Amino acid sequence: MSAAVDRELPLEFQDLLKEAQAATTSGWRQIGCPNGVAIFVKRDPVTGGNMVKGRAVVAVSPAELACCINLQDRYQWDELYLKGHDIEHVENSNAHTISYLAYRSPIKFVNGRDFVLRVARHELDDGTLLIKSQSVDRPAVPPQEGLVRAVIHRAGFVIQPHGAGKSAGTLCCG
Repeated sequence: MSAAVDRELPLEFQDLLKEAQAATTSGWRQIGCPNGVAIFVKRDPVTGGNMVKGRAVVAVSPAELACCINLQDRYQWDELYLKGHDIEHVENSNAHTISYLAYRSPIKFVNGRDFVLRVARHELDDGTLLIKSQSVDRPAVPPQEGLVRAVIHRAGFVIQPHGAGKSAGTLCCG
């Protein structure tokens, strides 16, 4: 990963980019590589829980990969995804939204989960796309019946150009 953390990058994205680029020397331990996706884990110093990270190179452009994770197209590949929509735009920009997402549980007899997330997007000069999510409270959007409101402390995608027609995608959750 070549994108550098610098002073031009908004502060809220610096931690995401740093963790996405971090090697095993930064506390990340690789625990597997199923289907070409390198999976890493480390202890989150903020929450005390585990942080996980997955990294893979795929044969699509960064823009095509970013389209796969948007709310309108997510159902095409995520079999647990029930629905999602933007609730509001923050800072008069499409780069910051409050979004609602709902998922069915992969485990029988366990309720699905729903989320209300602040989603921020930022593109670097080299074409790297950063997408950061964090749960927010919106009393006007209560948990849906049959679902449990879940909390994401921090999560994000780093999608980087990786040669002609390819992207390196990293997902970090903690």
